[in-house]
Amino acid sequence: MPAPERCAGTVDEDGAGKLTVPIAATFPVEEIRDAVRLQAGRRVHGKIVVTL
Repeated sequence: MPAPERCAGTVDEDGAGKLTVPIAATFPVEEIRDAVRLQAGRRVHGKIVVTL
């Protein structure tokens, strides 16, 4: 199946508000080193968010 057809379901879910992304931790930009250290440990289950 070509890539656009494979992505169609994800786009539909996102548009319907059904797509969720797990967030493991949020860091202010001043703590970017801590965020990178956490991600580098590879034991994170979810995304690392850095806020400006």
